[in-house]
Parts: sequence; structure tokens; C-alpha cells
Amino acid sequence: MYVAIDRTSKFTFCQLADKANRQAASAYLVALVEAVKMISNIA
Repeated sequence: MYVAIDRTSKFTFCQLADKANRQAASAYLVALVEAVKMISNIA
């Protein structure tokens, strides 16, 4: 499980992965960046 928490904006993002490896971590970071882009465009 990968989790990112921003206590200031109360934004959380989590993703479950079958295995904790480099590929899963990379996919999580790409998804996190896209989610933050979407949130910053809304706010």
C-alpha cells in the first residue's frame, strides 16, 4: 500500500499494489502527480 497525506490541504491519496516493487512505486507516483494536477486545477 502506498499512501500520500497532505495535512494542510487535507488531501490523501492511496493505492494498493500486489507487490511493492519499482514498477508499482513508479506507477503510484505517476498516478499521484496526475491526481495532484487535477486537484490543483479544481481549487
